[in-house]
Amino acid sequence: MRLGERARWLIALLGVPLWLALPLIFRQGGMAKQALHRCDPTSTGPGGCPADYIPVLETMLEVVVPLFILVMLYPFARFAFSLYSPPSEGRRLKWRLGMPAGAAAAWPVLQGVAIGGAAWALWRMLTYPFVGGLWPFHIYWGAFAGWFALGALLGLLDERSASSA
Repeated sequence: MRLGERARWLIALLGVPLWLALPLIFRQGGMAKQALHRCDPTSTGPGGCPADYIPVLETMLEVVVPLFILVMLYPFARFAFSLYSPPSEGRRLKWRLGMPAGAAAAWPVLQGVAIGGAAWALWRMLTYPFVGGLWPFHIYWGAFAGWFALGALLGLLDERSASSA
């Protein structure tokens, strides 16, 4: 499977909005799951609200998660462009955020992190019940898992072609 340099660059760039959407997906997804359960706020027993959190903790997470995502934006962009960077020979585009030697140079560490990201995104996707109102969250987590998996696959293929040459 050969993927052109321009396509790789665009797919690497697609990782950035996927990353930036994380706080929104966490917040909206939690609210969607809670609405699905039709909680009885007066009940404190097992029939009550299964998604009730400590309000202070919930408020803190609404601040901490977006700040974490913003702080980690540059390292994630470096990871994204390094994961999708083609071998250095024959490059025409600028890969300032990516590795100079291409993704195969960091084999298998970079691709292992990508496989871990794919597993994490699939796990997050499976935490949502498969009902009609939650399909946007399934699509998001599936797209993020596919993004990670494609990067790992391209790195494997680049490494194989580099080792056979």
